[in-house]
Amino acid sequence: MADDQDRARPEQQVVWVDTLLQRLPLSRFAIAMLMLCIAAGMTEGYDTVVMALAAPMISSAWSLAPHQTGLLLSGSVFGVVIGSFALSPLGDRWGRRPSILLGLACAGIATLCGGLAPNLWSLLTTRFVAGLGLALAFPNVIALAMELMPARFRTLAVVLVNCGYPFGSGVGGIIAAHLVPWYGFKAIFLVGGISTLAIAGLSFLVLPESPLFLARKPAAHDRLRALLDRLGAVTPGPPAAYAVHGATAARSPVSALFERERRLATFLLWILTFANMTIVYYLFTWLPSIIASKGATAQLTILAISAFSMGSVGGGIVMAFLLARLGPTIVLSCAYAMTIATAIALCTFQTVGDLFLATLALCGAVTGGSQFCLNAVVNQFYPSAMRATASGYATGVGRLGAVIAPAAGVVIMSNPTLAAIAFSAPAVPALVALTTLLLLQLKTRYSQVIEVVG
Repeated sequence: MADDQDRARPEQQVVWVDTLLQRLPLSRFAIAMLMLCIAAGMTEGYDTVVMALAAPMISSAWSLAPHQTGLLLSGSVFGVVIGSFALSPLGDRWGRRPSILLGLACAGIATLCGGLAPNLWSLLTTRFVAGLGLALAFPNVIALAMELMPARFRTLAVVLVNCGYPFGSGVGGIIAAHLVPWYGFKAIFLVGGISTLAIAGLSFLVLPESPLFLARKPAAHDRLRALLDRLGAVTPGPPAAYAVHGATAARSPVSALFERERRLATFLLWILTFANMTIVYYLFTWLPSIIASKGATAQLTILAISAFSMGSVGGGIVMAFLLARLGPTIVLSCAYAMTIATAIALCTFQTVGDLFLATLALCGAVTGGSQFCLNAVVNQFYPSAMRATASGYATGVGRLGAVIAPAAGVVIMSNPTLAAIAFSAPAVPALVALTTLLLLQLKTRYSQVIEVVG
């Protein structure tokens, strides 16, 4: 398409937008839009704890059986899995902005309706729809945050948006906890729904479209020029033709995942994401129970969970800087090796003390940090025209790990022998991830592509 544009308008100077964006200065506008993307990322973090916070009260109020409560807890996860496969390609067809707005609006309205649901099945429906909305919005939030930033800040941008996840779950949980005594479990859904709709409304007012998406739409080139000016780009005066390197004629972004040059890398990145999310969701789901089994008080258990969560945020930021300097293979390999080491080390502690908390924080840093950085790796491996699809499909496969991990925890914790070494379970998927990462390095060109893309 880019070559056709050049031949059709030889009198015009071609501006390669992807090259231009790599040399951008870090503008105030880009920083402001990154902050908005982080706020949008917080909505998914809060969504993960909505049912966990409300489930005990709902189970008591509605006299639910354990399997019914489990169904409610899984509703949003299944929505995200199905939505990741079915809806994520829309971001590459419609654009980042409409996909984010529609996804956040659906998630916000569904969460708000959850507070008004009269029974199990209506609440389950709202949770499923909220998952669909987040599956549409979040891959595009990450892609847009990356595509508005200079090349040297792209990995950090993706990591910071992902850091919104634990912040959203933590801050939202604190706010909801203060409202529950007055409004009951409905307050939990009200906080999530109102905050998500507020972010959707703000996004409607100020969030731009991706410049790479606009570059592929000749009718939108006036909008593109205005956006590039706001980003601080210096472009030649009109007339000018905008183009993107590697742009091709319209085709399915799903089929592009399996083209010969990236087929193997796609499958290996899926395995890597699945293994990584299995680790994260196993620990987030079963960490309170495992710590409590060591005789920790409720206060100490909360402290331990906070150490793990804050460790994941700090680890993600540190690993983002290291990723740009050492490359994904070295950084992620070290992270998976340290995951194995810390998981095994945590099994040796009989009580929850300072050294245990420090080891747990380190475990959070390498497990959560590796997930944040892996999201950046996936987004940078694929070109803009298929980035939301690639990210969404990787997320969908990874979320299958979120379904399997809690079930695996049930098996482990119900067996006294296995329960004694429950902390070592993440070492297995970490070994799978480490092996897969080495295969990626040996059998594909992923690290070279990521270095070029930025």
